[in-house]
Amino acid sequence: MNNIIRILFFVITLMLFPNFTLAEIKISYFNVDKVMQQSNVGKSIISQLEKIDKSNIKSFKDQEKKIKDFETDLISKKNIISKEDFKKEVEKLTNKVKNYKQERSKKIQEVTAMRVKATSKTLKLMNPILAKYAKENEISIILSNKSVIIGKNELDITLAIMDLVNKEIKSFTIK
Repeated sequence: MNNIIRILFFVITLMLFPNFTLAEIKISYFNVDKVMQQSNVGKSIISQLEKIDKSNIKSFKDQEKKIKDFETDLISKKNIISKEDFKKEVEKLTNKVKNYKQERSKKIQEVTAMRVKATSKTLKLMNPILAKYAKENEISIILSNKSVIIGKNELDITLAIMDLVNKEIKSFTIK
């Protein structure tokens, strides 16, 4: 008897308060990577990082050439200079190579850190844009397309978000 009363109470509640059962949750998704790569701010970040990479590569090649020249010069002097002087020169070469490797590793880590920091800052700048878009379009949840297995194309808001990002975020400077 107790179960019948509970079921009856539940059915009456559903009939009296249909808004609870018919609440609509609107969900959309967008391609974060596409926005980060194809928006103006994303292109700017990529361009700035490429310039830094090219500068680093040029510097690395110059250092490599100096080390190679030093090594070639040392090999040509091997029979001319004393063994002690040769050992000292070999130690200098070894230290130069060691310093080069450390500097190269440090520069690569710096660029990686810049990339991560720029991406993080851009995503923080995008959050208010996403919140405003969700509020204006009555969207309850916006997901990354990586979280969606299957979804209707109508739910993809990537282009709309990219347009808003291009309008709202005018420039971005790394460092």
